[in-house]
Amino acid sequence: RWQPEARKALNGGYRRNRTTDVPTHTVYASAQWPVKWISPNLYGVAKVNYDLQAHRLSDAIVGWEYAKDCWVWSAVVKRSVNGDGRYNNSYYMQLELKGFAGLGNNPTDLLNENITGYQPARFVDEPDTTQPRQNDR
Repeated sequence: RWQPEARKALNGGYRRNRTTDVPTHTVYASAQWPVKWISPNLYGVAKVNYDLQAHRLSDAIVGWEYAKDCWVWSAVVKRSVNGDGRYNNSYYMQLELKGFAGLGNNPTDLLNENITGYQPARFVDEPDTTQPRQNDR
């Protein structure tokens, strides 16, 4: 894991799971990174798990977060393999207005669980008090 500062995280690794009937071997990579060449307020997020035995993605998450003075917009797509080997797609979008509740299905928990070091995008004028998650997944 490499996290040089807030909202900049790169992760990667290899997992071997022997607790299932058929042991699995997976490589993974995840990231949260600012996309400053498009906008200083835009962050990209992604995670990929690749099954080395089945030679295919076992799941993937990709999305972005955009933060301004009084609103934050998040959009994330998740693709995962179900029990019969077919893909399921899930879509998450949320508009959060400062001083109000968010509208839509919140992707923050999904990103927290899947991207080590993930920190939600915040309103531009809001002080940064969040701490990155320390444990690796």
